[in-house]
Amino acid sequence: MRLSIRVKLILFTACVVLLVGGSIAFYTTTQGRDRLLEGFEKQSYDITKLIAQNVLDDLYFLKLRSLRIQLKNAKLNPNIYSIYLMDSKGLVLSDGTVNNPYQDQKLNEKFIDELLQARNWTHRKGKNILKIGGPIFMSDGENVGYLYIGFSLEQMDQIIKNSIQSSLIITFICMAIGILCAFLFSLSLSNPIELILKVAEDIGKGDLQSRVELKQEDELGDLAQSINQMAESLSAITFSRDFVDNILQSMAEILIMMDRENNIWMVNDTTLSLLKYREDEILGMEVGQLMIEKDQNLFSHDVLQDLTATGSLKAIEICLVSKSNVKIPVLASITPIIDPQGGDQGLLFMATDITEIKDNERRILEAKQSAEALSSAKGDFLANMSHEIRTPMNGILGASQLLLDLDLDQEERELGELIHHATHSLLIIINDILDFSKIESGKLEIQKQSIRLYRIIMDVYNLLIHSAKAKGIELRVRYPHDSPAYLISDPDRIRQILINLTGNAIKFTMKGFVEIGVSFHQLEGKYYNVAMAIKDTGIGIAEKNQSHLFEKFSQAESSTSQKFGGTGLGLTISKRLVELMDGSITLQSQEGEGSTFTCTLRMEETEQKYLKTVRDKKSLQRAYGKKILLVEDNLINQKIACKVLKKLQLDIHIANNGEEALEKVQHDEFDLIFMDMKMPIMDGVTASKKIRKLSSPVSKITIIAMTANVFEENKKTCLDAGMNGFLTKPIRLESIVDELDRWFPHGKI
Repeated sequence: MRLSIRVKLILFTACVVLLVGGSIAFYTTTQGRDRLLEGFEKQSYDITKLIAQNVLDDLYFLKLRSLRIQLKNAKLNPNIYSIYLMDSKGLVLSDGTVNNPYQDQKLNEKFIDELLQARNWTHRKGKNILKIGGPIFMSDGENVGYLYIGFSLEQMDQIIKNSIQSSLIITFICMAIGILCAFLFSLSLSNPIELILKVAEDIGKGDLQSRVELKQEDELGDLAQSINQMAESLSAITFSRDFVDNILQSMAEILIMMDRENNIWMVNDTTLSLLKYREDEILGMEVGQLMIEKDQNLFSHDVLQDLTATGSLKAIEICLVSKSNVKIPVLASITPIIDPQGGDQGLLFMATDITEIKDNERRILEAKQSAEALSSAKGDFLANMSHEIRTPMNGILGASQLLLDLDLDQEERELGELIHHATHSLLIIINDILDFSKIESGKLEIQKQSIRLYRIIMDVYNLLIHSAKAKGIELRVRYPHDSPAYLISDPDRIRQILINLTGNAIKFTMKGFVEIGVSFHQLEGKYYNVAMAIKDTGIGIAEKNQSHLFEKFSQAESSTSQKFGGTGLGLTISKRLVELMDGSITLQSQEGEGSTFTCTLRMEETEQKYLKTVRDKKSLQRAYGKKILLVEDNLINQKIACKVLKKLQLDIHIANNGEEALEKVQHDEFDLIFMDMKMPIMDGVTASKKIRKLSSPVSKITIIAMTANVFEENKKTCLDAGMNGFLTKPIRLESIVDELDRWFPHGKI
């Protein structure tokens, strides 16, 4: 049934007035009842406490007659329904009547049980009665009894009923007045609304020139103006529809509109141009037909239904195929098309041609692979260089050490020490290059252990004091005596940094002194900033050269390298090591006056002591009495190793390559094998793998790598091949003894 606006307005007004009036009436009645009940309850509490105070003395002395009279007078209050006075055990003493039916009995009520357990006044509200009770105490806290009064709520309920009736009468009066006002008001709305309705119908039928002729300064006037503006907007939209279509057609992106069955119903010119289709050919096709086979499943009907049910599918890389079978990589997205009414109009497929991007990615990948290959070649070159240099150096260092162990005169010893020192200097340069390579590749690890920093400083001092004395300069140490004894850090890296910085200071100082100074600045808890400053009175560094001093292969001036030597890596390695240890290194220098390099590291104080074993010739004496197979292709290294190993009472047998070693272990018994890695015919890694595949007990023989390949990956390769230990060349007696002690612990003399 269709109702006019007038009728709807009257009905609406009546409902609103009834709802509002009823709500107000309900609220006021409820609030009034609550306030009345609250007031009544407070008044009842006051009456109960007053009566309890009045009967206190009589109750204490059990004056029953006086108690009965007081309770009888209290019952004259029309609101008191019942009253009971009980002793401390809950037995009724009086109810205000002569013939008390409950005399010396306990009332059988649940409220009484609660009352006897309570320490304060309590109440319980029933349907028509309010029960209040509580204990009665003397001034000294003695409980002499209980008072229980029931107050009638009938009078209160009657007051509330009267209030509700009054509220309902007022509500119906207001509703009648509201209906009358709504009727009168509706008379002024009918004609303007009918006029607006007629114009709206005309616009709905397509007459966009129809306008509402209404001059009112109210909401109906605003509505008429809005209708007129809507008509003008629709005219503008209709006019601009072709313009929008031209924009879509000129977009550089692929644009495809399809229904929920994936059938194409609109494409733009870019799509036709890239895919080489005519419009009549592509319309009606499924969008999957434009893709390579592996992408068709991604855009199947079921998948698209699931993916677009709650949102859009964005940034999917797929490959389209043109009519001429040319593959076109694109970055695609799919969005549901929703009309202004929320209706589903299908799916919008948009894609960007990324052919050029993919070509760039391919070129970048090729460049990356080329760089990785170059990096690998660099690593292989360093490994080969290290091996080729360390192999003859092993012979020189070993021979010079063996020479120094002989009984030489002073001139012979000086020459031997000169050879040994020169070779050791060359080893330092090689180690600098290898350390720099490890740092750049991120393979250098920082250790954390208990150190005694003063001992490290003195080790550096003792190592370099001879170089300083040879130049006639003073090398001194400044170390605070109240500093922490033991700290947590990497002792080898600290020693390496200090040797680099102090060695440089000695190298570039012609007169004066070089000082190693240490200071401690305590941070929170047991942490310190430890500053190690290397100060010299040398040639200094010009300000213009200080900014690039820490760059690799860099020195202050090109003439510096010619005059003083060096690779230019020492400071670079020191700076990188400090940064790996979360520290900093700074420079203060003035040309001609000297320099100060300050290395600051964060260290933690510890109670754990640093133990360092002092090694001397006697501590390295051994008599193992074992049969050893030395697998080494270099004749010099064979001789050096044999001489070193024979000092340990070992029976040495030699194999020139891995193939010979494999043959010897199958026909002779050995206690241990020292295996080189790089050898002709068969290398040490291959030989070790083959030995491990032989039958027991040959397969269980201990194999120790003794190689010039010093990288960590070389060690891992050896251990993965089944070797049990790893020693690097140049070989040192201490390292050999440490390794043999693991396997032959009873060889000590």
